[in-house]
Amino acid sequence: MAILCIDDDPQFCDAIAGVLADAGYRAVAARTAGEGLQHAREIDLAIVDLHLRGLSGDELVRAIREVRPIPVILTSGVPPEDGRLIARRCGAQHFLAKPFDLDELLRVVDTLLGEAKDAAREAASGAAPTKLRA
Repeated sequence: MAILCIDDDPQFCDAIAGVLADAGYRAVAARTAGEGLQHAREIDLAIVDLHLRGLSGDELVRAIREVRPIPVILTSGVPPEDGRLIARRCGAQHFLAKPFDLDELLRVVDTLLGEAKDAAREAASGAAPTKLRA
C-alpha cells in the first residue's frame, strides 16, 4: 500500500516517510500541493499538512479526493478541536495535531486502510456498507 505525505517541512515529511517505510508501506514524500496532486492516482492514503504554500491543506484534501476517493489524514499545529472541524468539513477521515505520537499515526493509518479495503470489498460484492463514519 502506498502512502503520500505532503508537508512543506522536508525533515518532518522525510521522518514520516521513513516511519511508514519501516512499517512496510511504500512511502512517497511531497513538499508542495502540486507535487502531491501528481501522485494522487498512485496512492492509497494521504497525510496532508493544513498549512501549505499556495493551495491550503483543506483545499488539497478536496482536490485529492476528486482525483481518487482515498482516506486522508489532515495534520496541523492548530488546536485539536479546530483541526477536527476543518478535517470534517474538507472530507478528511482523521485529524492529528502536531506534534503527534508516531505509534498513533501508524494505528490511524492501519485503521483507515483496513476500512478502505473493507469498503472496496463490499462495493465489489454489491453488498451495502457495514460501517458509516460520522
